[in-house]
Amino acid sequence: MINLFNHLEVEDFYYWTESSVLGSGLNGYVKLCSNRKTGLNYALKTISKMRPDGTDSSALIKSEIQIMSELDHPNILRLFEYFESHDKVFLILEICSGGHLLDSRRIQNQFHYPEKVVCKLVRKMLRALKYLHSKNIVHCDLKLENFLFQSDSINSQLKLIDFGLSQRITEETPFLSKPTGTPYYVAPEVLAGKYEYKCDVWAIGVIAYKLLSGSVPFYGRTDGKCTHLSVTSMILLTSFDYMMNIFILMVSFFYTFIFFCDYDICLN
Repeated sequence: MINLFNHLEVEDFYYWTESSVLGSGLNGYVKLCSNRKTGLNYALKTISKMRPDGTDSSALIKSEIQIMSELDHPNILRLFEYFESHDKVFLILEICSGGHLLDSRRIQNQFHYPEKVVCKLVRKMLRALKYLHSKNIVHCDLKLENFLFQSDSINSQLKLIDFGLSQRITEETPFLSKPTGTPYYVAPEVLAGKYEYKCDVWAIGVIAYKLLSGSVPFYGRTDGKCTHLSVTSMILLTSFDYMMNIFILMVSFFYTFIFFCDYDICLN
């Protein structure tokens, strides 16, 4: 059960220093903190309720917390508790100190991984995805940056993070329509405005391609506003035939999963 403390100060239970920053984003930052009672270390994520453009993100933050409070899986970042003030939300999370998938500490072969390593990484991603989808939750923003290693160990666990854009599938709403995601990873059906779980499957395929080749399968111009339109045009127009002859070990693995969405076959 996730604890909510909206009348207490996070500083009363945890302490940290200004130099203990683990990461940062558009709406907040993550710091290493320690529990004052137990001495155990956690990651403290501070999120502003107001976005940089002045819009209120309280509803999205509440949705993210609700979703994370239902999740308990070794390949998904765990939320322990959270605090709320009038303008910020403080999440107490498990620590992931091993960096992201493209961290230079892990990639030793010009920005890509060997196929056998990618197979192992993708299996961990699919385990998280299978569990998430079993909860009727679609992540909607799978990308390289949203998978972190728990530690620096070569056998470190891989964790799925950031559920800020996640949505639920229900009997009343079996399909989603809200445009969401990151251009390089977005599925064609998302662009068409009618999608469900398989948009996450598409994104895993893009991630795997990037890990294998060092480049994304779909790209566009990088001159500001044109980027999204040019990338999505490539996604809608590109044929996949040329990919199937590049990587020997991954072909049958991804063919089975992407076209049949069969988790069990791919995870065996």
